[in-house]
Amino acid sequence: MRANWRSWLANGALMLMSCVVGLALVEFGSRLLLLKKGAYQSQFRVVAAPYGVYDRKVGVSYLPDTAFSPVVVTDGAVTACMGEVSRANRDGLRGRTTLNEYARAAVRIAVIGDSFSHWRREGLTWPDLFQDRLAQSLGRSVAVLNYGAGGYGVLQMIDLAVEVAEQQRPDAIVIAFITDDLTRARWWNRIETIDGVVRPMILPEAEGVDLAQARDQYLVHPAATDAWCRAQLGQPPTPELTAIVAQYRLVHDALWRAHGRRPPSFWDLHGSVVFNKITTGVAIDPLMYSLPRIRFSSFMEDARFAADVARLRVSGVHIVLVHLPNAAELAAGRLSLSRTESALWRSLEEGLGTAVRVTSGVVAPEAVPAGLSLLPLDPHPSPAGLRFYGEQVAERFLEQPRGQAK
Repeated sequence: MRANWRSWLANGALMLMSCVVGLALVEFGSRLLLLKKGAYQSQFRVVAAPYGVYDRKVGVSYLPDTAFSPVVVTDGAVTACMGEVSRANRDGLRGRTTLNEYARAAVRIAVIGDSFSHWRREGLTWPDLFQDRLAQSLGRSVAVLNYGAGGYGVLQMIDLAVEVAEQQRPDAIVIAFITDDLTRARWWNRIETIDGVVRPMILPEAEGVDLAQARDQYLVHPAATDAWCRAQLGQPPTPELTAIVAQYRLVHDALWRAHGRRPPSFWDLHGSVVFNKITTGVAIDPLMYSLPRIRFSSFMEDARFAADVARLRVSGVHIVLVHLPNAAELAAGRLSLSRTESALWRSLEEGLGTAVRVTSGVVAPEAVPAGLSLLPLDPHPSPAGLRFYGEQVAERFLEQPRGQAK
């Protein structure tokens, strides 16, 4: 009996050790994969001037005739000049169409989305191309107002939709979202000067500035113009670049101290990237550029969303929900949603009483243009990707709805 007990103990210890070694190997492999993807690199974006201002109702709005042209710095060197990726027109909207043109059009539409919708290449956004395609199909004048806002999630899109519906009275509002938008919480844009440094910040609350909850969006340095960026590519660091890197280190360290946490590193033993991925959906939280996330699985649990839905029904504006798939989702021909994302998707359809119109699984993978995005440099659409999205949203907009959500 004692021999059996010892045998069980030895087998249990062996199994426990095997589990520990297995988990350690999974953790190490996950970190190696993240290392290969550049997750542990010192990479940030810097611009010459802030883009976007605080808006109490919808988090952020944009001053007329302002633009966002980020410079990418990786491990102390300028590695990419993104050019003008977003521009607010004379009305503060992110497409070419103005309110005057909208007032004169026969068909009037508003698009609300995230950075995919405000993203600009070769002077155009996909809502601009959507407008052209729709006018061609309908044979009438069409105006599309672009309310895309980088970092927006579905919750803020619906908040903004209410304001647009009541103020502009469009014939339809297209709410265009990517999968990641489903779990993004509301946030408010604040430009704060702290210790002499201008810091564009994301805050999870409309009032006050709690640095323990804040996250920096990008760096601001007056030298970081697009012309300066192009002169820096492949060249030794200049005094301006040295100053920008020093500013990044100052902001980076201050941000982590404010949160009471230590920055991620490959050899850090104080946490697990596997555990983080399982519990939060994010392996490494970079703090800079990251967004707050919701903690519920139905949008109807959010009181403001429920009130927004009621106001949209009263407005009578036609709402069209459109999902913008990335290249991987198009190649797979289906969406791979987490349990939470699936539940939120269903609650969005149920709340608004209409089904989301999808492209993934409708368009054959071979019909998707190569180079849909700017990866590995940036996940946002290339010029070919913008044309694809403009065409597909037009087709989804013109097709008959798939029926009311169950």
